[in-house]
Amino acid sequence: MDNFHRLGARLAAVFHRPELFLEEDGQKLKASRIYTRRRGTALVESDLGILLVSEDGVRFSLPGGAANKSELDIQAAIRELHEETGLCAYSAKYLFSHLGDVRKRGAQYNRNHHQVFLIEAEGVPTPRQEIKVIQFYRPGDEIKISDSTQKILQKYRDYRALQVNGRGEWAGGTG
Repeated sequence: MDNFHRLGARLAAVFHRPELFLEEDGQKLKASRIYTRRRGTALVESDLGILLVSEDGVRFSLPGGAANKSELDIQAAIRELHEETGLCAYSAKYLFSHLGDVRKRGAQYNRNHHQVFLIEAEGVPTPRQEIKVIQFYRPGDEIKISDSTQKILQKYRDYRALQVNGRGEWAGGTG
């Protein structure tokens, strides 16, 4: 994250105004100028770990994508999981939401509003469409993970720690 975005994040935290950011020229950036994209995010956990996908083989994230206009977030998560990996969901449970960081793309500011679903699926995951690599992740693995995915996985570890035994055990390892 560059200094500009760090400063904006610090100011937002200090003033408890998540919609307040500064542009590079020092002008305030109002929430109305930030495009928030609804995203259905699939968290698929197996004995191998958490399923991650990558478009470039370098940076990994959870499967998922933008919800179409008339589509529910859960439908987007299931559809994107199938499009990206070929897996067919047979169970989906809402976990939590996560509001991603604001990022500048061209002249526009964007952020993802993830609705995260724990999905059980059948099939063998295979890279499809824009996905080049599929990997299973366990805490401590040395792979580059997107910022939002790291934060979502931490929320999930915290959730599992409360659900499993209160000691932080997660999928056969310590969290």
